Amino acid sequence: MAISCSTTLSARFSYVPMILTFVFCLFGSLSAAEPPRLNQIETAHTAQQMYRSALIKERALRTPGPLTTTQNDYIDTVSTFARVSLEYPDGPYAAQALWQAAGLCLAAFERWHNNSFLDQGTILLTKLQSEYSHNPISHRAPDRLTLFKTVHSYRRLTALSKTLIGETIRYTLELNDETTFMSEHLTEPTRLFFDLADTAIANNLSMTSFSSDEKDDSMRVGRRSNNTARVALDLPDRTSCTVFNLYEPFRIVADCHQPPPDVSTTSLPPSTESDSLQSYERSDLPLTLPRQLGLGISRIVIDPGHGGRDPGASGNALNEATLTMDLAERVTTQLHDYGIEVVLTRQSDHFVPLEKRASLATQSNADLFLSLHVNASQSKNTRGIETYVLDFADNNEAQLVAARENQRAAKTLSELDSYVRAITNSAKSSESDRLANYIQQHLVRSLRTVDHEIPDLGVKQAPFVVLVGTQVPSVLAEIGFLSNEKDAALLKTENFRNLIASAIVAGILQYRTELQTAPQQFASHAQKN
Repeated sequence: MAISCSTTLSARFSYVPMILTFVFCLFGSLSAAEPPRLNQIETAHTAQQMYRSALIKERALRTPGPLTTTQNDYIDTVSTFARVSLEYPDGPYAAQALWQAAGLCLAAFERWHNNSFLDQGTILLTKLQSEYSHNPISHRAPDRLTLFKTVHSYRRLTALSKTLIGETIRYTLELNDETTFMSEHLTEPTRLFFDLADTAIANNLSMTSFSSDEKDDSMRVGRRSNNTARVALDLPDRTSCTVFNLYEPFRIVADCHQPPPDVSTTSLPPSTESDSLQSYERSDLPLTLPRQLGLGISRIVIDPGHGGRDPGASGNALNEATLTMDLAERVTTQLHDYGIEVVLTRQSDHFVPLEKRASLATQSNADLFLSLHVNASQSKNTRGIETYVLDFADNNEAQLVAARENQRAAKTLSELDSYVRAITNSAKSSESDRLANYIQQHLVRSLRTVDHEIPDLGVKQAPFVVLVGTQVPSVLAEIGFLSNEKDAALLKTENFRNLIASAIVAGILQYRTELQTAPQQFASHAQKN
């Protein structure tokens, strides 16, 4: 039923120009056939009645009331004005009627954003200019035509929503097209606002909030000078927000988080507290810039390794490309529960070049990059979990893994120097190491609940092409060996795959918590000493 109604409404909208054109043609023909011997007084009286009737209809449309007006109501009133000029083109109300009809077309467009109203309004103003140039009101037509062109180019804010994703409050501003904007985070009181350039506010703007079925007073919209729309969001004290864009349709998103609890009075879960605090007790481990700034994690690129014409490793009736896609989807679902957005480098079994996967992290303004793989070895006895960061390989096994995963790289030998520079100058290496350690620890700890003999192969380094060029902490995880029967048997089970996804998410969450609480933990530790 909903589909039927939508289709019917769309079809009705498409008839707008047809109806108006029919009105013009119909009364144009009537006017042409009218005998030129009408009594002048009777003509003026009839035109006056028709014009006044149209004015009454217009006043009803523009006056707020209990009844909802429709596009057809506007079409009917525009048609009534059009009859005045078409039926009595030489009468005293013809030019004014065209002007009023064009004004109604503009009002209808601002309400429903149906371009047909702008088209018809342009026709009416053009007629006013060409046929009634002697009338003073025609001199105002150029300004209104310019306004028609201006509003046609405006973007429109069509929806504003407030949703809860895990512990994150997400505000989403949806527009009909991409626009430039400026945002600012204020304190005292805590507030986030957006100024949207050349943007109109839709009359039927949708505003929804998870916290209330009624109007949420913490979200406000208004018009400013210079054709700017402003959105103001009232936030709890000390709330921090991450602002980013999404596309198709264009949206401006703000993910807002309450500050983490005071670590001096609230202990972390046992699985993360000892590992996290232990790192700060080491005097040789400095606070990196991301930790000094207390940066958060709101978006992650997950890279399901291989795909398409590059199936990756295979063995024991398993395919690496299919398996990594499955794991990526499970990780994505769980990360969404914690308010973290995920961008996948591929969403089906198709080939994506390694270099394009890495560049996606930059293009999407991601905070982390994680590439998922499953290993293979010539030795069927080799099994276990290992995690990699970008660097020069430190042993033969790492060299072999890198060589296998880099087979589809499109680079040539002439670009060797650029690779070396990228690896050597990797400023993200320290944070990548920490993220890799957390993911490795959680994977081993979790998967050993199923098979306590799973080897911990540790965190290693190797020159993976998929990690070169990313500007954020980047990790490649090799989860088991398809060439090993025990690993393969486990990887075929739903429970084991869910454990893998949960362990990866736990590692990411521990890393995120450590980033946000690092300044407080460091200060607390300094005070104790």
